Amino acid sequence: GLDELLLYLKENDKNAVVRFAYDPGYNGSANKEPALEVILNHVKRICPILNRYVNTVTAIETGLIGPWGEMHTSASANPTNITAIVDAFLTNASEIPVLVRTPKMIYDYIGVTSDSIEEISISPDEKAYRLGLYNDGYLGSDSDLGTYQNRERDINFLSIQNSHLPFGGEVTVPDSQLHNIETCLPEMNKIHLSYLNIEWDNRVIEKWKNSLYTQDCGADKQYYGKTAFDYIQNRLGYRFVLKNSVFTYSDSTDKLNVRLTLQNVGFGNLNKKKRAKLIFTDSAGEVALISDIGELAVDDELSFDVAHKLESGKYDVYLRIYGEELEGTPLYCLKFANGGLWNDELKANKIGRFERVTA
Repeated sequence: GLDELLLYLKENDKNAVVRFAYDPGYNGSANKEPALEVILNHVKRICPILNRYVNTVTAIETGLIGPWGEMHTSASANPTNITAIVDAFLTNASEIPVLVRTPKMIYDYIGVTSDSIEEISISPDEKAYRLGLYNDGYLGSDSDLGTYQNRERDINFLSIQNSHLPFGGEVTVPDSQLHNIETCLPEMNKIHLSYLNIEWDNRVIEKWKNSLYTQDCGADKQYYGKTAFDYIQNRLGYRFVLKNSVFTYSDSTDKLNVRLTLQNVGFGNLNKKKRAKLIFTDSAGEVALISDIGELAVDDELSFDVAHKLESGKYDVYLRIYGEELEGTPLYCLKFANGGLWNDELKANKIGRFERVTA
């Protein structure tokens, strides 16, 4: 059943954050977990399915313990059990980010005490490099309803860890001042916010829909007078804007050099591997050439050479950045935020045009 669900999402070009819970009916019941040995066996059995969908599964919220899988309240919610479950997910789901409910659970896993947190350095070859946070008490209080032991210290740590991981959750408590639009945006940017539950807390969502982005919020003038909800929604995760596109080529050679300058104006970053293809269309709009760039690290500056044997003529050039293909259809394509660049038929962004003249 899980395989069918994830395949359905993949076929429809959708992603999911996955969480499992032993809470019957997902109704907020505590102390429903089996023995740790049984939990670990379930993790080992489920991960091979998740591993078939590394582009579809944005992250695994560790869950399993406590009401709604929020990793609190139940007797099983102790560091020994949680560390073992986290390690089982990190070991058996080797490419997917794994998220826990509090920073302390990360500290417990890597074995650091509160007085040495500022000295933490996790290298990419460590399993803990893929260990992040989901926050279901987001902006609810100074501690985010017990999420943080020391908000400033923990967010400083997460600002580094989340730079390569998704971070999200649920906003809570409608009378909190922390989710006032003037207050929350700098922290959303610092902590690299990727996703939020659209349905909870609906009172906070309505607050944002009835608040305006103004000069007191920031310098994005194009959003002045628009709602806080629109601004936050458009900034969740990555949001790449093409700032400059330069082609270098000679009429006498069959090589095109492409240099692009991008700006990520989103709160979050691109956390999944991508591939790229350069697509050339002729004056009739027909595809004349598709050149495979291979795996691409999407950064502020992109540069690559493309060999071609195009005939004389004018060509529009498109860049397709995608996660994978399913029966020849590209999935999880990156769409630049600029207006007028996206070609939905090609699933690619127009980055320029050039004219080939041959003797």
